[in-house]
Amino acid sequence: MYTKNIILSGLLAGVALSAPTSTGNTNPEKRDIPQCYAHIYIDASNGGALPQHATWKYRVDVTGASGLLGHWDGTNPANTFVTVPSSGGMDLWIKGYPSRDSSSATQKKALTLEYNSKKWNSDKCDYLRKDPGPSNGWRFQFDWWCQYDCKDTGGPSI
Repeated sequence: MYTKNIILSGLLAGVALSAPTSTGNTNPEKRDIPQCYAHIYIDASNGGALPQHATWKYRVDVTGASGLLGHWDGTNPANTFVTVPSSGGMDLWIKGYPSRDSSSATQKKALTLEYNSKKWNSDKCDYLRKDPGPSNGWRFQFDWWCQYDCKDTGGPSI
């Protein structure tokens, strides 16, 4: 009887260890969605010391699984509207800029992004702000890291 219990316990343990585990999302519509990442950097030079002479320098990089898909940089873009051309044919549009006088929470949502027919606010993105000080030449510096679905029918992954 004792031997039979040991054998049954061993079989049950083996079955439990060989049980299948969850592998995540197996829906073919949801798998392998091409993700793009936009890093938006804005440098408001002399924003703390001389606001009337400040310049807004933008640098935007869009990357995907295959590497760099698009890049744009410039100073004082007209109408605070930036179009980042992409090698995939669809452009990322960015509108707005952060106010120097606003709180960090207000600045985080200062941009509107658009890809294909989808629009979303930059508050869905990771955000970092560095205030003016001696260490950065008295400039405001803003960074957003945004992830979005860059399929032709996609939009933001929010």
